[in-house]
Amino acid sequence: MNPESHDANSKKQVEELVQRLESGEVEVPIDELLTPEFLQTYSVYPNVNTMFASSGFLIENAADFARIPAKDWDEFIRSKSRFASWAEMTQAAGLFWAQRKIGG
Repeated sequence: MNPESHDANSKKQVEELVQRLESGEVEVPIDELLTPEFLQTYSVYPNVNTMFASSGFLIENAADFARIPAKDWDEFIRSKSRFASWAEMTQAAGLFWAQRKIGG
């Protein structure tokens, strides 16, 4: 297999994996999606636990997180990361995760 064919195949695999993640077909725990490497690159936090703890919101489980108003959480994300919203951050994290998973 030539390198260009391999790169195209890897890109296609990443795109398919991201699509499965975004559709909910594949679920990834938040600490696997928002890895220390990702957060240290794109935010002021070393890991997801520190990000949640310093958010000013009580986040002990998924129900706590679901109660946070989206606009307030987006404002927090915007102020502490390179992203304009939580959706933008998790989409980028999904791509980052898929690239690592495929090895691309």
